[in-house]
Amino acid sequence: MAGSPKVSKKRKPVGWLTFIFALLVVLLWNVIPIIRDQWLLLPTPTLPALLPTPLPLETPEPPLARPEVSNLNVALGESIAPQNDSNPDGIMVFAMSDGPFIHLFAFHPTHLPLSRLTNHPWDDLHPAISPDGSRIAYASRRNGYWDIYILDLRNGALTRVTDTPEYDGWPSWSPDGQWLAYETYANGNLDIFIQSLADLSQAPIPLTNSSSADHSPAWSPLGQEIAFVSDRSGQDEIWTARLDQIGERYTNVSLGVGSPAHSPSWSPDGHFLTWGGRYNAADTIFVWDSTFPQKPAVAAFAGSNAVWSPDGKVLLTRQTDFLQDHLAGFEVSSKKLALPFWVMPAAIHGMDWKGGQINDLIMAYLLDSPAVLPSLYSVQITLAPQSQPNRFGLVSLTDVNVPYPYLHDAVDESFAALRREAARQSGWDILGNLENAYLPITEPPHPGSVDEWLLTGRAFAINPLPIQAGWMTITREERGGQTYWRIFIRARYQDGSQGQPMKDHPWSLDARYNGDPRTYEQGGAFTPIPDGYWIDFTELAARFGWQPVAALQNWRTFYPAARFNQFVKTDGLDWNGAMAQFYPPEAIQTPTAIPTLTLKPTISPTIRFYRTATPLPSPTPTSQPTRRPTWTPLPGAVQP
Repeated sequence: MAGSPKVSKKRKPVGWLTFIFALLVVLLWNVIPIIRDQWLLLPTPTLPALLPTPLPLETPEPPLARPEVSNLNVALGESIAPQNDSNPDGIMVFAMSDGPFIHLFAFHPTHLPLSRLTNHPWDDLHPAISPDGSRIAYASRRNGYWDIYILDLRNGALTRVTDTPEYDGWPSWSPDGQWLAYETYANGNLDIFIQSLADLSQAPIPLTNSSSADHSPAWSPLGQEIAFVSDRSGQDEIWTARLDQIGERYTNVSLGVGSPAHSPSWSPDGHFLTWGGRYNAADTIFVWDSTFPQKPAVAAFAGSNAVWSPDGKVLLTRQTDFLQDHLAGFEVSSKKLALPFWVMPAAIHGMDWKGGQINDLIMAYLLDSPAVLPSLYSVQITLAPQSQPNRFGLVSLTDVNVPYPYLHDAVDESFAALRREAARQSGWDILGNLENAYLPITEPPHPGSVDEWLLTGRAFAINPLPIQAGWMTITREERGGQTYWRIFIRARYQDGSQGQPMKDHPWSLDARYNGDPRTYEQGGAFTPIPDGYWIDFTELAARFGWQPVAALQNWRTFYPAARFNQFVKTDGLDWNGAMAQFYPPEAIQTPTAIPTLTLKPTISPTIRFYRTATPLPSPTPTSQPTRRPTWTPLPGAVQP
């Protein structure tokens, strides 16, 4: 605008700002790596610094410590070098399936091979080493009933602590070695009692006396607290009982974390408590810090249960892949592999790890070192004709009620041995009536069925009717994204001479029919623990090489797809390899039917010769005159 004064604009110091920004970038680029390197050189925080800060359940946790073994044959005897210089002292004692019985074994992955401690025609369970390492308490059925015994390693004396027809097991020592806490089955329920070792004539003191199942005690090294498993909250959780209090004695410390929880174990200093549970559909070891009781436990390691090393620096974890147990030791602070990884030859039924006098005293009690587990049966195979190499035949089953009483020639001896042992332990012949054994290839399969092992002659299906009669029940286990079932059969004599009380809640497949949409969608529901004594048939069958068959994906909506009653003995073969021992390839590989076109007679039109169309005459247009209106004269008008 004319006459308006001009305003002069000052330029911003863009060059100086750019120079300062670039200088800051250069400084940060060089300083951050130095700070990072110094941070990584800091010492690893100890366990008390790690535990008080648990990760929330909604936040994905870092991967749990798992052993990595490229070749499982290494675990059968070859040593794996640990990833650190630690070499925990002490001796591990555990109970393991040994032929038809369960016996005690001593072991250390680095300096003691698997060695048998007991070898009698009865079962020994749940070993617990005294705090000074001079005695071993365990449950035994040496007199025909489950009682607590103590083996004194100093002089070989065997002391009987309990003398009842009821089941007594899972002993746990007091810090001074003068008391034992143990689980007992009385009045149709599991409870925890405390027995004085100074005067065995004194009656045991009941620690729990409720309608809930209370079991698996673990006495704190601090002396005034006992951890145990209880379902008094509706699910299996870890509780503690204060011995110096009467009112408000019991405290739930797991608070649903890892439920169903089991197998509590204290650290040697009494500050930390571990137990086994489930997290993200996997077996997990949880660690709880008793110095911060208000903080929930954290998922620390992968495994089913664990025990502490004598110095408290290493956790020995038992990792199970459904009937296949493994042992691995991890440093608590760094979670690195501290002990070699071992594949155990049979199922473990309780373990402990202590130092002290046991390091020297245990050598006098090794019956078989290294131990060799006996075979439960011998295989006799009828040779096939020379014209049919690698072919096997079917063998008939005697005194078995089944539609097709036949099995593969390589598994019939194992089946007969399992049948005899199951009848001896339970008192009745569960394998005398089967739903199926060998299934001919001409039988129609179930909908959605894949790899039907009954066709191979290497599988059998138990009659499911005992479930309806209350003589059989099943528990559900998720392994590797698949659903497996564990069968328990009821002992015929319920006087304590057969079987053990159940601790896991059964799964009812029939609950899907109770009208509740939720139970229908999940394929059933958990039920209360039944009373009485039961035999783990699935674990017993595994000793003879029989493994349960995984359920099909549609088991929640299709009852037969659960396959809870099927067992197979593969001998390392896959389904195709097992089928090839019976059938030629063309019988196994069924070609896919391709529909072919079927020629049908059709009416063909009559062929006519081509004719030129004759044009029709078109009408010739004619002109029409234009009509004009005529004038009509009005009445009375004069005509011209």
